[in-house]
Amino acid sequence: MTTHIQYPRPEATAQSVFTQEMVDMATAHILSWRQAVGNFGTLLLHACWGESSSLQRRYHGQTAPGTYPRFQGMRALFDYTGDETWRWQADDIIANILFLQEPGGGFRHAANEGEPIYSSDPTCPIHQGLPLLTLVEYLDWSGALEERKPAVAEAIEKNLGFLARDWWKKGNVWSGPLPDAGFCGVTNQDLVVVAAMARHAQITGEDHFYKTYGKPTLDFFLSPRFYHENIGLFERGDKPNFTERTGYHDLVIRMLEITHHATGDERLPAVLDNVCNHLFDAVFTDSEGWTYFGWGAETDPDDKSYVKSWTRNPQVMTETPKLLLCLKDHLRRNPNPDQQKTFDKIEQTMAAYVFSDGSIPLTLNGDDDLFKVTSTPLQIWSYAIQYLGKKLKSPKRTQIPCIHRSTGRVSWRCNQDLWTIEVDGVRQFGGLKSNPSAVVIGPEETLAGADFDRLAEPSVIEKI
Repeated sequence: MTTHIQYPRPEATAQSVFTQEMVDMATAHILSWRQAVGNFGTLLLHACWGESSSLQRRYHGQTAPGTYPRFQGMRALFDYTGDETWRWQADDIIANILFLQEPGGGFRHAANEGEPIYSSDPTCPIHQGLPLLTLVEYLDWSGALEERKPAVAEAIEKNLGFLARDWWKKGNVWSGPLPDAGFCGVTNQDLVVVAAMARHAQITGEDHFYKTYGKPTLDFFLSPRFYHENIGLFERGDKPNFTERTGYHDLVIRMLEITHHATGDERLPAVLDNVCNHLFDAVFTDSEGWTYFGWGAETDPDDKSYVKSWTRNPQVMTETPKLLLCLKDHLRRNPNPDQQKTFDKIEQTMAAYVFSDGSIPLTLNGDDDLFKVTSTPLQIWSYAIQYLGKKLKSPKRTQIPCIHRSTGRVSWRCNQDLWTIEVDGVRQFGGLKSNPSAVVIGPEETLAGADFDRLAEPSVIEKI
């Protein structure tokens, strides 16, 4: 029997969606992309910028920055349930990061939507910083293997040295070399490196990298050049008059939280509360009653005391769970009934778009429907894990059903092993999840071991 589902689902609530069964399915979804021990593939589509060129390069494999959310999720599953399965999964991810380490520092496959990259160049600080932060957090995890820690510590030192050697004050194409401090000069990226250096100093007691590079970079981004206190936004730094898009403030908030926890910097609590308070300025409700975060603020070139307007579309749904987790922590610290009501509306909208395979769309109301039918489980998986908390049980083994999902002319089909993207019923791309380069282009190409006819009969038909 085929199930038909129309999205958004008005009957969906957080309580009815973020369940143990949903975590089971999202976990199965993530595991369905496992391509080697600790190595997980995915569609490398960049929701905020609408970048999908990795499909043309026939790649749906791993990227090093993706190790951070996967490790955090697996660690949480073990910490909540005590099931050794998830401890092993977390440790396998660490082993894979060590495998990606270049002899002189830096990680291969550190380019996200620019993959595949088989060296540490080209790359950028955030794509190096997130696997680095994963290794740093491993040193302080109660589930870590003691015998692995020396190798992890060595890799951390090498990568810190790589960032200091190759990226200090490098800047970007627009900024040129940075005058005072920083790495690439983009707020969310460089703050990841700051957080990794701060945590490394806290855990090991070795503060050379934080004092020499991290603290000056933090000061640089907290200066009026980047931090616009009146509107609670940060300048992005890679083009003129362009604040960080709304979704990137999750990274800004989390990295400042990590840095504050590690250093006790007295400036940061006020900055964090201010940024979180102003996140509500980006929220809007559409004509159908659904509530979203807008894409980003438009500001005056000279006067950053106000926001001229908000660009609403697209809504980057992959960032919504992460932003809500930031705001949930903020509301615990600073209860506010009006903000809580807004939070609840966004959460209900997010719940209404959780697909039957435990994922959410990449974006809504953008120019390309590809980003509406394709999805990721990672962020909503993390949200549901935190939502259930101590009620969470170890996820059961399950299989992803055969799903047909469509909007307009574009369709997505998938099951446990395969996926296709179609336009007007004609296959444009298809892939075998277990192989990082097993991507076909067009309707005629074939793959050894991939029988796309298995996607013909859906168990679930989804319409957006």
